[in-house]
Amino acid sequence: MSQITQAEINETEYTGADAIADAKTMGWFLRLHQIEAIARDINTRLTPILVRCGGGRFTAPAQDVMHFIAIIEGYAKANPADEHADYVRDCSLAVSK
Repeated sequence: MSQITQAEINETEYTGADAIADAKTMGWFLRLHQIEAIARDINTRLTPILVRCGGGRFTAPAQDVMHFIAIIEGYAKANPADEHADYVRDCSLAVSK
């Protein structure tokens, strides 16, 4: 399994293609630094990402995923008394076999 450290990300150009290749070795699941790498790479920024939440799921282009996560988490933080506030469980590449 390919594991990349934060120091390696800072020292090298971690591309969207690198992040996708790493995700393939981790069951297609993505970490936040991988989503950011995919989103900033012009060749991969429109890659569909599956975002699973407590109350549902949606797909979005990689370039928009962090924005939508911030909205979901921001609402939950701003409304702690709302027992129906959602949360993000995980993100993965939207793939089909």
